[in-house]
Amino acid sequence: MQKKFVPVMITPFNLKARIDLDMVEHLIDFYLEAGVKGFSPTASPPRCTPSAKTSAWN
Repeated sequence: MQKKFVPVMITPFNLKARIDLDMVEHLIDFYLEAGVKGFSPTASPPRCTPSAKTSAWN
């Protein structure tokens, strides 16, 4: 029996809280090279806004 790898993809966001499409493409290429047999995308908003990150790091 062949094992199948179907990852639950993260949704990468940039610092403007928009989906980072370049990173999505990179992740898909990475998963395909790892031998995935399908995808299970998720779409949850970022939990930390850019301004919250900035104030937390300063």
